[in-house]
Order: sequence, then structure tokens, then C-alpha cells
Amino acid sequence: MSKIDWNILLDQLTAEESWIVEKYIPLKRAYTRRRKPLWMTHKIVKVVANQRKVYRKYKDVTHPAYRQAQRKAKAQIKKDKKEFEKKLAKKIKEDKKSFFAYA
Repeated sequence: MSKIDWNILLDQLTAEESWIVEKYIPLKRAYTRRRKPLWMTHKIVKVVANQRKVYRKYKDVTHPAYRQAQRKAKAQIKKDKKEFEKKLAKKIKEDKKSFFAYA
């Protein structure tokens, strides 16, 4: 690479053609995985989606429909999270790895 005189080589090309970066340097895509928490069940996902849908409809956190959806989502999250933690505590003797992954 250092033996090539890039000035002479790139002088003959237009601005668009001189962008060798696009042609010869591979791009790496950054993939981010949106992972939900371990305790989050499909039911919670649906309830929270409904809560967001109601909010988008009324755009008011004091609206009775939003308040009801919020209470329902909060209760479902609390219930499922508690259930998940109980299940984890029961299996701690056989499956310590899951417990420490959660903690």
C-alpha cells in the first residue's frame, strides 16, 4: 500500500470515482438485538402494547381509558415478575446459572 503513489492514481479520477473506500473497504452492520427481560411474557407484551395504543389515541395520561390500561399493565407486570422470581427461587438448587444471570 505504501509503494503506490496515490496522488497520481487518484488525480485522474473524478470526485465520485476517487472514493475507493466504498468499493474496497467492507462495511460492518451493527445489529442490535432488542431483547425483552426474562420475566416478560407474551401476555405482558400485549397489555403494554394496548396501553401505548390507548395513549396514542387520547394523548392524555389523565384520561380514564389510559388510566385503566395503565393499571392493568402494571398489575400484569407485577404478577408475572413475581411468578417468574418464585419459579427461579424454587429451582435455585438445580439451576444456579439462571438465578445469577437474572440477578
